[in-house]
Amino acid sequence: RGAVEILCRIACNGHTITDSDLRPFGVGIYPLAALANHACLPNCVQTFKGTAITIRAMREIPSGEEVTIAYVDVATPLVQRKADLKERYLFECECGGCSGEEAEAREASKVAWKSDHVSEELRDEALKLAEEACISAEKMRGSADEVLERVLEACAKCEVVLDPLHVSLMRLREHALRLSITIANWEEAERQCEATIAPYRAHYPEGSPLVGLQLATLGKIKAFLGRDLEARNNLSEAAPLLLRAFGQGDPCVKETEERLREVMWSMDGLGEMAERTRAIQPPR
Repeated sequence: RGAVEILCRIACNGHTITDSDLRPFGVGIYPLAALANHACLPNCVQTFKGTAITIRAMREIPSGEEVTIAYVDVATPLVQRKADLKERYLFECECGGCSGEEAEAREASKVAWKSDHVSEELRDEALKLAEEACISAEKMRGSADEVLERVLEACAKCEVVLDPLHVSLMRLREHALRLSITIANWEEAERQCEATIAPYRAHYPEGSPLVGLQLATLGKIKAFLGRDLEARNNLSEAAPLLLRAFGQGDPCVKETEERLREVMWSMDGLGEMAERTRAIQPPR
């Protein structure tokens, strides 16, 4: 019984430890951080240096406003998000991010269709296709080239039915981006990353480091392809978001700032130095 109680406490109070790209690699118990409640539009984010946790504000927090973080991925549609919170944390979420006109509009965009005239059959087929392609990508059923081909085929078919902000299409593009980077297909990586920016902005809260990381990735890809002006714009927007979430000296902050300096060198006529650096440091 004692072991079960401990495991239950870990499940309800543990924090997923992530790296500078917000990729999970462990679970930790942080009593003080566990006092922060969940919100579907949180004002703070938890980040890590090694296993040390820091909770940082993503925006200005007025006096008296509760400090909140997200316990689950807030891009997940409302019904699934509520179910996840109920199952994992044993509470019904009734935060401001779940109700009200703004919340309804935001949630509707996550599951929107390209047209109101799309049949129920076509909707079901598109969602099933997206789900199967995502599972194939997660389990890497085949070579990276083969899996990417299947994911891109699914993207093309789903684009006809799903709105560009639909979460299922966003997830497909995330896989396409990762696979394109894996096989160094930078033009495809650029297309897929660019297509994720609008849904990321729509589905994640103000100041989210996830938006910053996606902008930084797009900026680094564009810099590698020699699109300096666009790269500068993406990296300039990403840098303060990442600095606020991770703090000065964090690897992803330093890398983003370094790539931004390289782009500025190139645009200022110091292209040879920037090109040498870019040639040996492709985007991650």
